[in-house]
Amino acid sequence: MPRLVRFLILNCLLGCLAGWALMAALLALDSGGIARVVLASAQPALPIGMLAAAFAVTFGSAAMATGVLLMAEGGPARPRFGPPGRPRLAAVPLRRGRG
Repeated sequence: MPRLVRFLILNCLLGCLAGWALMAALLALDSGGIARVVLASAQPALPIGMLAAAFAVTFGSAAMATGVLLMAEGGPARPRFGPPGRPRLAAVPLRRGRG
């Protein structure tokens, strides 16, 4: 499997896990009464599955986008301050003069 595809899948999985952790925390803390509404449903698996899918899509795509945008940071190091085209000083050998 190409490295880029593996990189994207890993970022997506990590984002999905983060989203599901947040969803579990929201359900465990009953934020806004969401856990009561879900558990009072005739089929609680359906709203939990829909929430899990929504959180996975949102956080998975955000993690993939963040990973792609941060890929450019791995390039050659350059000074963070000062003009971007600033030349570096180098030693120049001298020749004994003419004349």
